Amino acid sequence: MSGSPVLVGSRIPAGDSGNRSGLLRFAVQATAGGLFVGGASVLIGLTAPHWPSRWLRRDVGPLRLLPFESRGFYERIGVSRWKRILPDGGQWFGGSSKSVLPDPGRKRDVNDYVVELRRGEWVHWVSNLAWLPNLLFLDRRAVAGVAGITVVVNGLAIGTLRYNRIRVLQTHRQAVG
Repeated sequence: MSGSPVLVGSRIPAGDSGNRSGLLRFAVQATAGGLFVGGASVLIGLTAPHWPSRWLRRDVGPLRLLPFESRGFYERIGVSRWKRILPDGGQWFGGSSKSVLPDPGRKRDVNDYVVELRRGEWVHWVSNLAWLPNLLFLDRRAVAGVAGITVVVNGLAIGTLRYNRIRVLQTHRQAVG
């Protein structure tokens, strides 16, 4: 049945990207996949301010810093440049901004700030997985495009948050002793 609506759970073939119909189908699928990822990311962000702070007091799972991660590492890969152009979405859904650094001598302010950095980092790690349901409905090429963009965008945010966490903790250690 050509031209009939697609049933939920069925895969939408992208067709031959060499013709207009296939290219249009790919564009529609990639757009739909991107909108799904964006919506899922918004939902994840909306829940984040309600997560208990006790969940965010330690670096667990993907929040653990790797041995090579340092302020210098992130500066070499350009975080100090790209963080200036990335929006600070910390306040968008009721959280707090991460663009204003705390007073390094005030332990409570530093701890609260680091909790917010971890909260933001978790949002982006979980949002990184939001493309996966597209595997059930979209052509692999559309999924690959959506997944690639999702991973790059969230990766930039994660890199910035990790850089700020390292920088704030390092500055705090220097300020207190």
